[in-house]
Amino acid sequence: MHSGRAAELGSKGGRRRTVYSLEGVKKFDPPKNAAELRDLLAHSIVETRTEKLDPKLANSLAYLATGFLRALEVADLERRLAILEAEVTVRDFETENRAAGKDAGPRSAANLPA
Repeated sequence: MHSGRAAELGSKGGRRRTVYSLEGVKKFDPPKNAAELRDLLAHSIVETRTEKLDPKLANSLAYLATGFLRALEVADLERRLAILEAEVTVRDFETENRAAGKDAGPRSAANLPA
């Protein structure tokens, strides 16, 4: 390979490794839900396309966003499961009281024995 060709390839590699400044990137609070994450990713896409955001950083954001969405899904499932478990507990308590001839009172988890 000629020394001129090596210099040209090295120059291309140097441009590919451009250092990006985060000064022009819009500041965001950490997302708390899928809609806020959507907004962050949308802005990140625009900033990547306008070369304000390093594509490697954008790739990391996309990877982290995937984990965040999974965590949101699990948190929602845990919340829904807790509600269902509380309903089953109330229903079981009422059924036991009816079988024993007692008035279960208003249907509420607050009426359950401690």
